[in-house]
Amino acid sequence: MFTHRTGRTRAKSVLAIALVLMLAALCGLSAQAPLAVSPAAAERMAKHASGFRIVVSLAERRLWVIEADGDTVRSSSVAIGVGTRLRYRGQKWKFDTPRGERRVIAKDSGPVWVPPEWFYVQTAEENDLKLAKIDAGRGIVLADGRRLEIQNGVVGVSSDSIAFDALPIDEHIVFDETLYMPPIGTQNRRVVGALGRYRLDLGEGYLLHGTPDKQSIGTAATHGCIRLGDDDIKWLYDNVPVGARIYIY
Repeated sequence: MFTHRTGRTRAKSVLAIALVLMLAALCGLSAQAPLAVSPAAAERMAKHASGFRIVVSLAERRLWVIEADGDTVRSSSVAIGVGTRLRYRGQKWKFDTPRGERRVIAKDSGPVWVPPEWFYVQTAEENDLKLAKIDAGRGIVLADGRRLEIQNGVVGVSSDSIAFDALPIDEHIVFDETLYMPPIGTQNRRVVGALGRYRLDLGEGYLLHGTPDKQSIGTAATHGCIRLGDDDIKWLYDNVPVGARIYIY
């Protein structure tokens, strides 16, 4: 649960957001759901594929890298989508890893995670909090008269009697039993380390990535991404080119 201090200008959660991210299932899914592919059709696609490719079995929670000649050069345990659903004000999220064919469209090291809206929706629900958005160009007057506002890309509070006081960028923003969602582009909406050291982008918010949560590997734990251990994601980053195909069944 969240708590806050009224003696100073800061509202703090019991868990800093960085710690929450280490333990939570993370990925930023697109609002548009991917086209559904049946398990049987997806498995046929994977078995009949040729060329250099990645193959992932959701049932086995395992990933293979296969050369064009059919040799398997890497086999890794993975974490997959947890399979839950979330609704909020007409929006729907489905946290499955999508079956079918995709391509690696980009890859990078030291990825920064930008928490999507569903993360704040879920956090508010789990902690019995209301949810509100902070608009970049307009402050919010809190119950005690202070203003929640943004300066130089950081959310903070101020009043007629005190100067702007920046809030910690690695903690949730909670005032008046409300979780405030910082706008994209602020430092409060950027999290380093949640995706591990490397990321391969499969499009529509789905990723192959690392994790600080080692115990989650081999389980259904993510919001749709495919999560790997440190050595395995580094190998993929070093050896899988942009454009490579991935078959998920």
